[in-house]
Amino acid sequence: MAPLLCDAGRLLYNHGGSADDLARPGLVSLPAPASSYFDGAVQEAVTRRVDRLLVARGPGRFARAVAEGAAARASQRGIDAHTIMVGSLTAAADDGALLVVGRFEEDVAVVRRVRGWPRAPALLGAVAAGLPAFGEQLGGVAEDVLGPVQWWPSWRRPEVGPSGADFAGRYRRRTGSEPSYVAAQAAAAGYLAHAAHRQGLAAETVLGWRTSTLLGDFALDAGWRQVGHRVRTIRWQHGQMVLVDHGATGASGLD
Repeated sequence: MAPLLCDAGRLLYNHGGSADDLARPGLVSLPAPASSYFDGAVQEAVTRRVDRLLVARGPGRFARAVAEGAAARASQRGIDAHTIMVGSLTAAADDGALLVVGRFEEDVAVVRRVRGWPRAPALLGAVAAGLPAFGEQLGGVAEDVLGPVQWWPSWRRPEVGPSGADFAGRYRRRTGSEPSYVAAQAAAAGYLAHAAHRQGLAAETVLGWRTSTLLGDFALDAGWRQVGHRVRTIRWQHGQMVLVDHGATGASGLD
């Protein structure tokens, strides 16, 4: 869709794709780049004084971007980092931190398998851990697994659209379930696109737009990469996702 619309001078609001190489003129991306997904997990490894990190990834551009970003970040922090394909993972990797980025089913299967290893990794993270379905499927097996989330509900009122807490309440009333960060990304993109249309913003003005949505801050750099928003990190505790970030208020998620 991006080549068809953007090359024709139209704006396309992207709420789902976060692979770093998606950036192009006219593609208005709200999610933070995939290469930053495990920044928080790497920081946790530094905090725990873990000196080795292994990233097990699946195929595809998204998984590659996440893995390469995590390995680069770890190396910058003095951690010995390596990347392998998920199918090559063995129990020999259990003496350091292990981060997994594959399809949802792959992440769940790897976490189940790792729990059967003779010795647990010093730190375990998975991209799928950022979704409520991860805990629903794994139950207690998900305990202490770290995961990235693009969104965490807040009462703070953004410049565009409702607060994250208001959106979460509406979502629960309409669906009877908790919203994932993927749902929040889609809603934020809708509110942002509507606001841009009402203000008559074109490609040149959107590129310099600095604002905020229920997802968080919004800003694009000269290469059309999202630089205003940042991924946050959660840990599964007692069947709930809890923020690892400084300032988290616990499992309620309303900071």
